[in-house]
Amino acid sequence: MTDKELLEHAAKAAKFDFVPSKDGGIGWIGGILHKPWNPLRDDGDALRLAVKMKMDIVIGQSVKVVCVINDHNVSRVILPLDEDPYATTRRAIVMAAAGIEG
Repeated sequence: MTDKELLEHAAKAAKFDFVPSKDGGIGWIGGILHKPWNPLRDDGDALRLAVKMKMDIVIGQSVKVVCVINDHNVSRVILPLDEDPYATTRRAIVMAAAGIEG
């Protein structure tokens, strides 16, 4: 799955009005006025996504994210921390929102 597809799935699960950008790097959310949105690269966007989706996040030797997608589906993501723990945490949040187990 590409990052663009991952963002689309996460935005849909969070019920964001998501419009992918033409460059494939970011998308846009909002109603009439759209703003840039890329929780894979932006800590604030990732945190807002985690809060909206009511995620449980635990960070130790790895990052563990649990997200209830709907009443019947729970997404669990565990990724080992690497040289950029912030990027790993953002990716785990987006994967959990998109319903991608990891």
